[in-house]
Amino acid sequence: EAELPLLGQLHDQRVRLDPDLRALEGDRASLDHLRSHTTVSLNLAQRKAERAALEQARLDRENERRRARGLEPLASADELDASDGPDALLDEAVEIAGDAYVAAQPAGTELLAKTLTARANP
Repeated sequence: EAELPLLGQLHDQRVRLDPDLRALEGDRASLDHLRSHTTVSLNLAQRKAERAALEQARLDRENERRRARGLEPLASADELDASDGPDALLDEAVEIAGDAYVAAQPAGTELLAKTLTARANP
């Protein structure tokens, strides 16, 4: 139990540094924003503009992720395909499991603390 705060810090650090996790976090924030709306405009042009803005924001997040990975940016939202992206949740679950394993080892907490510090000060 004493390792949980450290594991949380390592996770939070990866979320800040990993472009895939940042894009996923942006998708989650966008979805939360959509869910918070309790009304829908009857104006078709306004709804289309809102949809276009959402698609552009999604494309921007994906292109930021792709640039960070050295990939070519996409030209339009029509090129987006969820199957093309990495499984950031699975990758992060593996990282967390690995951190938990290391933390359970003798001197593991100290090693993880050094890792946290090293990533913060590259």
